[in-house]
Amino acid sequence: MKNNGTNPWATIWNYDSLVAQLARADWNTAKLTASDVGHYVGDAHQPLHCTVNYDGQLTNQRGIHARYESTMLSPTYYLSQLFIVPDSVAYIADRIEFVFDYILHSNSLVDTILQADLYAKVVSGWNGTGTAPPSYYEALWLKTRSITLEQMQSATLDLASLWYSAWVDAGLIVPTGTTLSFESQPSEFLLRQNYPNPFNPSTTISYFLPVGGTVTLKVFSVDGREVMTLADDEQSAGDHSVQFNAIDLSSGVYFYRLSLGKFTQTKKLLILR
Repeated sequence: MKNNGTNPWATIWNYDSLVAQLARADWNTAKLTASDVGHYVGDAHQPLHCTVNYDGQLTNQRGIHARYESTMLSPTYYLSQLFIVPDSVAYIADRIEFVFDYILHSNSLVDTILQADLYAKVVSGWNGTGTAPPSYYEALWLKTRSITLEQMQSATLDLASLWYSAWVDAGLIVPTGTTLSFESQPSEFLLRQNYPNPFNPSTTISYFLPVGGTVTLKVFSVDGREVMTLADDEQSAGDHSVQFNAIDLSSGVYFYRLSLGKFTQTKKLLILR
């Protein structure tokens, strides 16, 4: 089993330790363990950590691991392009399944990075020896930007959800529902997961408002660009639903955000052609 990787088990072992430390108020140790959980969650969202071809050694692409993870995302190149969209955590009941799900998704992105490496070499004229030129990283970023931002967003939310779940399991907080906004807001506000999801080309987004007011419901791309406004008007308290037709949008991950006064909640959806 060790030869196939231990990340899922290491994540759960550290999670269980974190729960125990929080329960006995061992705050200093809990901080260290929480960071260890973050290490394993972050690692599992880097696709090249989730494949036997982790450095391109099986496809004559040695060095791609460092070129993608370290150099391309360094201050010299595209570190400043990384950002996180505010979102809401969720209580994770089946943690081992949760971990395997995001590892499997990371593995599905490996070929995208390897193909981007081949493309960048052709575009830049770099033959793989010596130091790759800036034009190589420009092309590599062009082809991997979308999945990189998606994985950064997912890693952040997944880690936050595990931390939150640990607090719940330690008996320190009682969940009022399946989600908890990062901002302190009344739990009665509810933005539901769109259905169906994934979808093509339309889906339904529903939500509950305990009070009336000016409501905005907007859709954003993974790079934070607003692509559509679904609602921007006065609405009464109660249940509401909106049809989202994405016929003019390309496949990929998007975020939809509901706002009313100080309340904001965001969820992720997937357009799959």
